[in-house]
Amino acid sequence: MQDLKVFQIDTKVFLLRDIRWENLQEKLCSFMDEVMGKVPELLEMHKGKGYKPYTFSCLYPVEKEGIYKSGQVYSFSIRTIDVGLKHFFQESFVNEYNADFKCLTNCVKVIPEHLIEKLYSITAVIVKAEGGGYWRDHVGIQEYQRYLTENLIKKYNYFMGGRLKEDFDFIREIKFLNKGPIASNYKEIKLLGDKFDLYVAENETSQKLAYLALGVGMGNNNTRGSGYVNCKWYRR
Repeated sequence: MQDLKVFQIDTKVFLLRDIRWENLQEKLCSFMDEVMGKVPELLEMHKGKGYKPYTFSCLYPVEKEGIYKSGQVYSFSIRTIDVGLKHFFQESFVNEYNADFKCLTNCVKVIPEHLIEKLYSITAVIVKAEGGGYWRDHVGIQEYQRYLTENLIKKYNYFMGGRLKEDFDFIREIKFLNKGPIASNYKEIKLLGDKFDLYVAENETSQKLAYLALGVGMGNNNTRGSGYVNCKWYRR
C-alpha cells in the first residue's frame, strides 16, 4: 500500500470578467478542465469513471455581495494526493487563461498529518440520494452519515490499493451550518448540498479517512468543486 500525502497548490488568478457566486464553481471547473484537457493522459483520466485524486476550493476572499469582480486578483486552492498531478498544477497552470481567468502564480505545500478533531466544509458537500434529488427528501441523518463514511472508505480502497475494514466509528458528531440546501449551478441544473462541522473519531482508521478527505474531498462531484474541506487539529 502506498503512502498517503496531501499536496496543496495555492493559486492566484486574475478575473477577466464578473462572475456571480452561484456560477463560480462551474466557471472554475471549466477553467481547470480546459487546462487539463491539453494533456492526453489527464483528459483520459478526466473522462474515466473512477474516483479522481484531486479537489479544489472556491475563490477567496469571499465577495459578500456575491459578485466576483473583473480586474481583481483572487486565490483558490487545489489539493491532490497524486504526485504527478501536483507537478502538473505547479508547473503548467501559471500563465494559462480562458475567457474568465488568467492564472498568475502558485505555490505548493504538503498538508501535515496531525490528530484531526474535525473536518469543516468550505464548499457544499453533495450527496446523491438514490433516485436523485436532495438527500433530506429521501433518507435520515444516520443514513447520510453512513453514506459519507462508506464513500470515503471506497475512495481510500480505490486510491491506496488496500481494503479497510468497516468495523469502526468514523463520525463522532455532525453539525449542519445551513438551514436549507445550498444550491450551485452546474450544466443547467442546480446541485444541492450542505456545509457542516464533522467531528472525527480518534481511532487510526478514522484519522486516515479524514486526512484523505482533505486531498480528494467528501461526498460527490469533488472534481466539480464540491466537498472541499479543511480541518481543525487537536492542540498539541
